[in-house]
Amino acid sequence: YGRPVWSVEADNSHKPVSMKDGQMITNAMHSLNMPVGKSLSNKYDFSVHRNLLDIGGGSGVMAINAVKSHTNLRATVLDRSTICPVTRRFIKEFGLAEIIKVMPIDFIREPIPEGFDVHVYSNIFQNLREDECRLLLKKSYEALSPGGRVLIVEYLLDEIGTGPYFSAMFNLFSLVALEGGGARPFRWYQEALDAGGFSFIGSYPLVNSSTLVVAQKPD
Repeated sequence: YGRPVWSVEADNSHKPVSMKDGQMITNAMHSLNMPVGKSLSNKYDFSVHRNLLDIGGGSGVMAINAVKSHTNLRATVLDRSTICPVTRRFIKEFGLAEIIKVMPIDFIREPIPEGFDVHVYSNIFQNLREDECRLLLKKSYEALSPGGRVLIVEYLLDEIGTGPYFSAMFNLFSLVALEGGGARPFRWYQEALDAGGFSFIGSYPLVNSSTLVVAQKPD
């Protein structure tokens, strides 16, 4: 009672998602996020980049759509070792195993690898506490190439926190199930990016209630 039902143990210690649950969620999110990945690759010009890092990429759906639409692009998907077998299966099904690499890593606790000029976070921050989100932005800033960009795909709340409908419903789910996660307003992301050293570029609506927020590390 008085604690999340999914991500916290009875003694309030963190409870990692099990391999079975993690792989089930990854498979489900692939179907849900395929239209979002297509929308992202249509709305954002990946041709200005060469090496994409999809952080917490799950099935790799964002990287898959990006490299399919931009032949200049190569990608790496980071996720926990329990998820990577699912990631590799989807990438192989799309015939992209030579273009998209998979790297097992705990991206919360371990450094983010360098050598990439664009980082993608899709439905990651909404599952994490605010301090973890800021830590990830700090690590992205340190790892990105000069002039590199961070792309954040999330469900955003309006400024008073009561809508839009899907974002508000996700926020209600977060209160019950997650440890400090939830949908946040655009202003929160803008302030967090600014505090992390990034220059805000813009935000763009995608499909399925998702929004893309884009920021850049200075040259």
